[in-house]
Amino acid sequence: MCRCAAASLLVPLTVLFVVACEHDEGRREGDSDACHAGERKCVGGNVHACDDQGEMTLEQTCVGGTECFHGECVYPDVAAPDITPESDSAPPPDETLEPPPCSPEACAADIGAAPQCYVWACSDGCKLVPAANGTACNDSSDCTTGDVCQEGLCLGSPAACDDGLDCTVDGCDPGSGCTHLPVNALCDDTNPCTLDECSTAAGCQHAAYVGQACSDADPCTVGESCEADGTCGNGQALECSDDNECTDDSCDPGSGECVFAPDDTNPCDDGDPKTQTECVSGECLVAD
Repeated sequence: MCRCAAASLLVPLTVLFVVACEHDEGRREGDSDACHAGERKCVGGNVHACDDQGEMTLEQTCVGGTECFHGECVYPDVAAPDITPESDSAPPPDETLEPPPCSPEACAADIGAAPQCYVWACSDGCKLVPAANGTACNDSSDCTTGDVCQEGLCLGSPAACDDGLDCTVDGCDPGSGCTHLPVNALCDDTNPCTLDECSTAAGCQHAAYVGQACSDADPCTVGESCEADGTCGNGQALECSDDNECTDDSCDPGSGECVFAPDDTNPCDDGDPKTQTECVSGECLVAD
């Protein structure tokens, strides 16, 4: 059965559209398998002839659903191919549709707020650009003040954390701000009779360490202790005695050792009332 595309009424009959076709009815051996779309018939081989003007003979009778058309058997009910160029059939673009205008507000609504020290700008779409230098910002650090944007970075000046005290180590914690660590060793006055402490409010404090054992730097005194005024005192003289009336007993302040110097001017008594005694070279002797 021949399947041909019939020509559109707008297409001249002289136009030839040759496409593949099949036909097994109304066909004789040797017929072609090509179609003449303009005339709705098989072409290129033997075509069944017919007489559409007068009475047909049996041999001229069209069969298989064909009908006589211009003296040849053709199929009448096949639609012609659409030869209209695709570009001509496509609807024109809707030039009234335009993309929505770009604006920083639209960018923020569609994408989200710009990060700190950046702003939305429109340049071939939404783009982030650094905010103007000097724009106020917050770097979330308690160790800086006066934070402003600089080339897309939030920068601030270091916080003033110097407390003016000599016994504290000044620092800064980004989460809590200035810190002042007291160091008692920085308050040492080398006085054993004071308790040295660093106060973050007032600096070094030296409280009297009353009763604390100390040394007054005199080797000839013993038992010294700290007094209320922060001095070392209350020491007792080192006892130096050899129980000899003919010596002068004392302590050497340089060495802290007892010294027993003979003194013949000292009186002495040998314990015998019948004798008269005197000191001679540190000894008590009976006088001549």
